[in-house]
Amino acid sequence: MKKIQLTCLLIILTGSLYCQSEAFLKYTIEDYFLKSDIVTDLNSMIKSIEDVHPNPYHSCSKERIYNLKDSIISYLPDTVSKNLTYLAFKQMTAAYKEGHTDVLLFVTRSDLPKYKESFPLWIDSYNDSGFIVTANGIDSIDIKPGDIITSINGVQESLIKKKIAQYSGESETYALNEVMGFQFPLWVELLDIKSPFNIVYLRNGHPKTIKMDGIPAIRYNELYDHLSDVRKQPFEFSILENNIACIEFNNFDYLDKFEKFLKKSFKTMKKKKCVGLIIDIRNNSGGKEDLSPLLIDYIYDKPYKRINAVDTKVSQYHKNMQKTIAKMPQYKYLETDTISGYFNAPDGSIFEERDTTLVNPSKNKYRFTGKACILIGPKCFSYANAFAAEIKYNGFAEMIGEPLEVSQDEYADICLFILPETKFKFMTSTAYYYAIDKNNTAPVQPDIFVEQQLDDTKKGKDSILEFAKKWILKQ
Repeated sequence: MKKIQLTCLLIILTGSLYCQSEAFLKYTIEDYFLKSDIVTDLNSMIKSIEDVHPNPYHSCSKERIYNLKDSIISYLPDTVSKNLTYLAFKQMTAAYKEGHTDVLLFVTRSDLPKYKESFPLWIDSYNDSGFIVTANGIDSIDIKPGDIITSINGVQESLIKKKIAQYSGESETYALNEVMGFQFPLWVELLDIKSPFNIVYLRNGHPKTIKMDGIPAIRYNELYDHLSDVRKQPFEFSILENNIACIEFNNFDYLDKFEKFLKKSFKTMKKKKCVGLIIDIRNNSGGKEDLSPLLIDYIYDKPYKRINAVDTKVSQYHKNMQKTIAKMPQYKYLETDTISGYFNAPDGSIFEERDTTLVNPSKNKYRFTGKACILIGPKCFSYANAFAAEIKYNGFAEMIGEPLEVSQDEYADICLFILPETKFKFMTSTAYYYAIDKNNTAPVQPDIFVEQQLDDTKKGKDSILEFAKKWILKQ
């Protein structure tokens, strides 16, 4: 069966503070709701998850989930703001303890004028001491790149991190990485930290304080739009200094384009006689497994076994959703085999797929035979996690960077729902993917551990990429 994996549809779109994709249809979310609306939607959310998830109570018992729902309802006022509604739904999905069960971001471009006093600094990284300033667009304020924010309005950085993490089904590292950049001002607001902002920060280890007013979200976009990586293409090729090739691989999607991209890129590498190759998947959000063997064929010339084992919960909702998406012009490549075993299986059952295909490499005249490495980190998600595990298991290339934090066995292949009363969108998994090595489900570790250094952050340098370039030249 050719499966449709939807993680790729949920990538943040470009050009707007907080904005996220409006998949399937346009809709408007009101600013306030009645408590009864939230109760209805929480019940709908739980029922939907039970219908399509292969094992909804794998990490938290049914009793605890229902008790949490009652607890959330108990603290809600009679009239609930959009922000509080979002946090209530996020708290509910986080209890399922897996990143594919989540609520989608609710702010659209049309909402931007409502955000008039957003946190004014660009924050896209952090360390154990606090949040690292990358840019300040207000010249009259003395806070610089590399300064580390330790508190905002008296709320310590450690508490801000903890609160953000409690609304995620993944690790604290993953949760924090998700909100860095454009989402950071929204989370400051969601945590009820309001303008004016009294900021305590460290400069070269010495504490300093400053007060800043909030700025309109539209102005925020104007100041920092050039710093955002949300407009990155799913894959990009470049040749770095010393004739080292680099592929930024950000999404397992667009199969036809990827085939053409690979041929063009590796043809260029051969012509230029590149001395090494760096493949960067640190910001890869996952997608379709079909792309993996295409890339491997360009860097590996020996037969290897693809090991794929997945259990999918059969539901009419998921069947209908797959067929609907496959009919959309922009997703024509997601063809569905409607006579497959999955579509004929009874609803509520578990459809098992097991594949141990032996892959024989093609006679690829553009295959790269020099030194190659893969850059990994905790933002590798969904199929990017599985791809890193496949690289590690087979030893296709050296892996450099930071450890992944997602277990090698995971729930994925999402169903997307619109809650009936509030119109918030949420997603949940409909399949369980076994680890490539069932005896080792621990998160993938790099062969060479390298992390971002503060001094490099101040200079706008990528510590891990710089290490990889030096590693290539030493081989």
